Amino acid sequence: MKKKIENEEYIEYTKGDNVFEDLGFRPDESARLRFKQELWLYIVDNIKQRELTQHQVSKILDVPQSRVSNVMNGKIQGMTIDSLMEFAAKLDQNVTFEIKRLA
Repeated sequence: MKKKIENEEYIEYTKGDNVFEDLGFRPDESARLRFKQELWLYIVDNIKQRELTQHQVSKILDVPQSRVSNVMNGKIQGMTIDSLMEFAAKLDQNVTFEIKRLA
């Protein structure tokens, strides 16, 4: 589906379950990116709900405040899923996931 924007250009978008796959990533890479994104969103939502400051979060996670700032601003390109899982655990979050066979 295409949507017209002000300057007469068009943005194409889909309604798939995985935006990364829609953007052309390989299925394995898109699954990894989607998992990482969902984990990041879960962490950020938890921090916001608890109304923690970046300083408080840096103490809980035992990382520099600049790293917390990067997480809060979605700059997680260089972060691993393992480090995000560790952050979730330190924030007292229980992360579970489900593996499904692709059709």
